[in-house]
Amino acid sequence: MEIGLGQSWRECVKNILIDIFATDSAFLLVNFEQLHAPSAICRLMVKDVYVFVFRKASTALRCARFCPLLSLAPRATTMLYDEFARLGVGPDDLVLDAGGRDAVHAIEIVRRLDCRAITIDPVPLHVDRARERVAAAGLEGRIDVLHAATESLPFEDASIDFVWCRDVLNHVQLDPSLREFARVLRSGGSVLVYQTFAETACEPEEARRLFAASASVAENMSAPFFETRARKAGFEVVSTEQLRGEWRERMIEDGTWDVAADLLALSRLHRREREAVEQYGRARVEAARGGLLWGIYQLLGKLCPTIYVLRRPA
Repeated sequence: MEIGLGQSWRECVKNILIDIFATDSAFLLVNFEQLHAPSAICRLMVKDVYVFVFRKASTALRCARFCPLLSLAPRATTMLYDEFARLGVGPDDLVLDAGGRDAVHAIEIVRRLDCRAITIDPVPLHVDRARERVAAAGLEGRIDVLHAATESLPFEDASIDFVWCRDVLNHVQLDPSLREFARVLRSGGSVLVYQTFAETACEPEEARRLFAASASVAENMSAPFFETRARKAGFEVVSTEQLRGEWRERMIEDGTWDVAADLLALSRLHRREREAVEQYGRARVEAARGGLLWGIYQLLGKLCPTIYVLRRPA
């Protein structure tokens, strides 16, 4: 930002900070005389403000109402297991991991909650990998792996205590899947659904291209549609929590996701899209692009990861 030459630069910085935090300068407790003079062209870098204020005056800044440069203490993805535990899963319960891929979630659930689990997946490769992972974890006696789809579950009525369903219902026939969950659940049983929905900020053409690239059913990407179908299947919608960009914020703060690298890859892919399509084919290019955009769209408010708890009435 440029600093007016007719004004003390320290006074200018003070006014900017007061404007940002919508609070009196006394709350900032900043000694502006300690700031070093700016460069000859009177340019103050954002980093200079960050280093001085947010490191040297962090205690004082707690008085401020909100600052987008400060962490909101985002929770990690593992919080989903805590949410599942709050449903009351215990040692005598049987959990269905619907669309479990390589069984990584089923394994963690069994380890944390000392329950039993069945993981299903319609893709043979996923089933093979799940069995290998379960065996490597030494949990073959507590986790069964089956080749099955959510639309047609190979279980007796009221034989499952809880259902865990993460990142699956975007890709399946929603009505039969929800009806099957309701059928196999015991009375009073619960389903934890983690699913990403499109927000109104996601433009129609953006949505069309992203849904096709991620093999997502367009109508399943609507939260109101999901809730309507869940109730029609006989579920009570007990709770809803919109995570928005929380997990992605945590990944950035932890250093486990390099968003700049993804943006750079997207730019390069856009600039050389024709060559990429010629080399790899349109489907692969679209899938790569969609995968790069998925997390970025969460940060931009175009996609909203959401946790639902559904309950089959007793």
